[in-house]
Amino acid sequence: MSSQSERVMLSQEASIFSADKIKISTLNLYHDDRDKLEAYLVQIELYIKRHSFQFKFIENKVLFAFIYLRDNAFT
Repeated sequence: MSSQSERVMLSQEASIFSADKIKISTLNLYHDDRDKLEAYLVQIELYIKRHSFQFKFIENKVLFAFIYLRDNAFT
C-alpha cells in the first residue's frame, strides 16, 4: 500500500471516530434513588468530558449537575 493511500485510509478512519460525530443522549433526571446514583454520576461525567470546552471551571460542572436533580435529591 502506498504512503498516500495509507494517509487517505487513516484520514477516513479518523473521521469515522471523530468526537464531533459521537452523539450523547439527553441526560436523565435524578430523583433521590440510591440505586441510580452511580449511573447518574457516570452520565454527568461523560457529558462534561464530551463538552469539556464548556466546563472550564468547577463551578460550571457543579451547576450543570444541579440542573438534573429533582425532588429530595435537590435538597
